[in-house]
Amino acid sequence: MDFDNLKDLVIRSRCYRIFDSTYEVAHKDLVDLVEIARISSSARNSQPLRYAIVDTSPQKIEIFTPLRWAANLDWDGPKLDEMPSAFIVVCKDINLGEFAMVDAGIAISNIMLGIKAKGLDGCMLASIDKPKYKQILNLQENIEPMFAIAVGKAKQNVILKDDTNTKYYKDVQNNHIVPKLPLKDILL
Repeated sequence: MDFDNLKDLVIRSRCYRIFDSTYEVAHKDLVDLVEIARISSSARNSQPLRYAIVDTSPQKIEIFTPLRWAANLDWDGPKLDEMPSAFIVVCKDINLGEFAMVDAGIAISNIMLGIKAKGLDGCMLASIDKPKYKQILNLQENIEPMFAIAVGKAKQNVILKDDTNTKYYKDVQNNHIVPKLPLKDILL
């Protein structure tokens, strides 16, 4: 892969919020995505992250229901018939968690790129109900949920746009517009 291919993959790796709920993601693809996270860099190589794959109901609906999607939009989020096919819940071992947020950023980025490389779509979600997830997933005392990653086939368009106003929005065609600061504004 050359730089232009990588850049294209990054551009196409967006957070989608409306999915084809009838599409089924192969469980092996989800395991492959966790493998990408497992071999990612880890601060001090402490490897504090753990992953729960949720791709069957009713557990999938229990993970989906309390999620908060797209805080910048006046929208309650996707309906049940727009929910993703699966979730990967990123957790941390609190006994190893000194740099867990750094590791999670690296791992989630790699998972999102892997999702797109597999021809799928995803969304990183931080607004999760951590106590409820801990219960739903029957996690050990030392394991705490951090993030959820939705995985499936999107039913929406996401478009990047250079703009100094970074609040994302939907345009009149219902495209999800994601403003990015122009390069000249971020280079120091």
